[in-house]
Amino acid sequence: MYDNCIAVLPCQHTYTLVKTNTLTTTFRTWLTVKQMIITGCQDENAIAQLADVKNPKCLYYIRQEVANCCVNRLKNSLKMLLELVTTG
Repeated sequence: MYDNCIAVLPCQHTYTLVKTNTLTTTFRTWLTVKQMIITGCQDENAIAQLADVKNPKCLYYIRQEVANCCVNRLKNSLKMLLELVTTG
């Protein structure tokens, strides 16, 4: 009985790391796009390349997602996620 529980633990921890890494990547992308918008960059390809967005047409949706976000909140959220990854 306990052998099964111990065998499952690494899988659950890995799943948590995957979710945390996904969130970290998402927040990093949002922060990069938001900062590029604030600086006035209009070049979609440059923003996509810097934000590591494979399809520049997706920037339309990312811009909508970050339209009402504050840069400081994105920075703080990313900082917390990075701390979670390094300590987790």
